[in-house]
Amino acid sequence: MAYRIDLKQTMGESLRRIALEQIQDALADADNRDLDAAVHQVRMHCKKLRGLLRLVRPSFDQFAQENADFRDTARLLACSRDAAVRLETFDALIADRELEPADYQPLRQLLERQRDEALHVQFATRALLDQAAARLRAARQRVEHWQLNAEGFDAVHGGLTRTYRRARSGMSVALEEPSVETLHEWRKWVKYHWYHSRLLRPLWRRHMDHRRAAARDLGECLGQDRDLALLAEHLISLSEAESYELLLKHIDRRRGQLRRKSRRLGKLLFEEKPAVFVGRLQQRWERAG
Repeated sequence: MAYRIDLKQTMGESLRRIALEQIQDALADADNRDLDAAVHQVRMHCKKLRGLLRLVRPSFDQFAQENADFRDTARLLACSRDAAVRLETFDALIADRELEPADYQPLRQLLERQRDEALHVQFATRALLDQAAARLRAARQRVEHWQLNAEGFDAVHGGLTRTYRRARSGMSVALEEPSVETLHEWRKWVKYHWYHSRLLRPLWRRHMDHRRAAARDLGECLGQDRDLALLAEHLISLSEAESYELLLKHIDRRRGQLRRKSRRLGKLLFEEKPAVFVGRLQQRWERAG
């Protein structure tokens, strides 16, 4: 089934079903021979699991333990992914017509070598994927026994409110002081809100479809902004940094465009106060029941 609650199930049943589906998909993806794709997909499923847990956080006594476990599973694979993201970010940037790809071929070859070294010969990454799979299999056994101490909208009210409030306050900080750190923090809570919009889609399909599309776009803007900032930092650290002046200026321009779009999307998503937003969803839940 899709990554969403089922209003015909109790919230506890939906929690366990969705978690088991995500774990099963992550285990299947861990076997992918394309190691970069395997790493990306397993980490994605861990993030979706953490988004699910945050929705029921106040109602789930094992939240801290389980959230930390999925976080640590994803972190096993973080290093090899960072180098791959640098290369992907560079390729997307260099595709712009303002830049001549041939001028940067040596740089691309360097980034590609660094990506391959981070994946370090397939054995190291395969071993990490095997470790992640073992942790996921252990988690699968625990999921069968997960229980919530509330049901209905009460089970999600606190987690939904907390995530929306953090995304809203993160926006205020990031727009006032748009550093790599503040943008990253805002993006983290935007992503959780995106997951919650997907999970709660059955409550209000048209509205949540618009909201999750906007949250997805905002998360991508903030992610691209951060990826570009990290690529710029990496370029500056290289001995040939002076020859990348044009590329660094292009990165700055692109980041400016992304920030303007992020501001617009953020205002659209988080204009309402948390109590108003959550209250409207509670009314939809009560009508559905």
